[in-house]
Amino acid sequence: MRLPFSPLAFTSLIQRLLYTFFTAGLVLTTGGCNILASSDIHPPPTEMPPPPAAPTFIQIEATPTPPPTPQAAVPPEPIWVINVMDGTLVQIDPAVNEVVGGFKPDGVPMDVVSGQAGVWVIARMTDKMVNILQIDPQIYRVAGILPLQLEDVRGLTLSENAVWAAAARMSADGITPLTTEQGFAGDLIRIDPSTHSITALLPLTAIPKQVIFQEDALWVLEDAGVISRFTRIDPATQQNFHFPLSNPTMDYIYQLSRFARCDSSMWGLSVDSRSRFIYRIDPKDGQLNQIIPLGTAPDDNPLDLVTTMQSVWVALRSRSIVEIDPKTNQVSRRIPLTDTPDRIFSADGSIWVQSHTGASLTRIDPTSGEVLAEINTGSKLRPTSTPWPELSPGEVCQGDYPTHLTLYGRAMVSPDPPVPNRVRSEPNLGAEILGEIQPGQGMTIIEGPVCTDGWIWWKVQADNTNLIGWTAEGDGDSYWLVPN
Repeated sequence: MRLPFSPLAFTSLIQRLLYTFFTAGLVLTTGGCNILASSDIHPPPTEMPPPPAAPTFIQIEATPTPPPTPQAAVPPEPIWVINVMDGTLVQIDPAVNEVVGGFKPDGVPMDVVSGQAGVWVIARMTDKMVNILQIDPQIYRVAGILPLQLEDVRGLTLSENAVWAAAARMSADGITPLTTEQGFAGDLIRIDPSTHSITALLPLTAIPKQVIFQEDALWVLEDAGVISRFTRIDPATQQNFHFPLSNPTMDYIYQLSRFARCDSSMWGLSVDSRSRFIYRIDPKDGQLNQIIPLGTAPDDNPLDLVTTMQSVWVALRSRSIVEIDPKTNQVSRRIPLTDTPDRIFSADGSIWVQSHTGASLTRIDPTSGEVLAEINTGSKLRPTSTPWPELSPGEVCQGDYPTHLTLYGRAMVSPDPPVPNRVRSEPNLGAEILGEIQPGQGMTIIEGPVCTDGWIWWKVQADNTNLIGWTAEGDGDSYWLVPN
């Protein structure tokens, strides 16, 4: 067979191919590949091509990365409290734990709330009129006023874009709340913060005592006579749900003065000032799940409460606060205080305890229990834990009018005019109303007198109801309490 090329030509072709391959391999070797050199296999040619020029590198100076622009720290929201002795609104800066401003509005301030919708205050003007005030926190002035006639505002809360007031409807004399038997006994009032006007009014069939906004709902504590009940309201649709339902069993019968809400429970304080317990209540239907003891001392009486993500905190008359673990339903910690507490709340990651008698605001770390600051809020009330200076009959209180009563003596509500006397938790017009003593009803004077708001106040115990609290002797023109 005849090949198309000679063996010599074929050999020459193979050699040229191998030379080309291994020459390329030599170039790759200079690039760092770990292969055998071509000279080990085939002799190099007599003339080598010039080596390729080394690559030229351009030096580029690295541009320094600018440091991140520091973000301005968001200052904590100011805290507002009321000094009940002189009726002053006080602003505290949590960043420095100091009072930074305040002023005294017209009327008697009873409650203050602050949030996204601003700073709002309930101010009692007369028995028949209450003003709801919006405060400008920059210049400490009233920015808007909403007057309410014959509405006793018992609570104020803020949602994202509205102010809500829970008010008891009053009779024409401005003194007596309407009852359920008389029809609607109260209202939940929605206020537009931009116009200071009422945009919605939801009638309530029972007397409201407190309102809070939590978990996108409004929760109202109501006094329905012999029992307390709750109303849950959707602020968007204003649909409401009442509980406990009618004809409840004993597990649904209780009387509360205040409550707080957390994820799976509601927590309430009894209207009985001698109680040393806190109630745990099912928020779905109002069933009483647990009664938790707070202490064994006679003055371990709860005065206020607040919930956090982990705990329930209760302020006690025994100059202390206790922490309750919801997992065990037991007191897990007790923290002593310098002054008798009146109010407890949570803000800026801390627990805050206000004392009216001590004119103090105590800041507490909820993790360590350490007292972080004690802030003076102004004029002090005389403490109720020690006897008040006695005034003899005829002695003048604050230069206003003489008293006709004596400590440990007897008194009754004057039958002329036939108007009941309000009994409050503290001796001032801004304190919570605990009840009423009817005309002609007798009482024992157990503490006093105290002179605030230009009135003489006595702590009394009513004869037939055992109601205990502070009530005023008169206003200088009339004496509502007379010796008995």
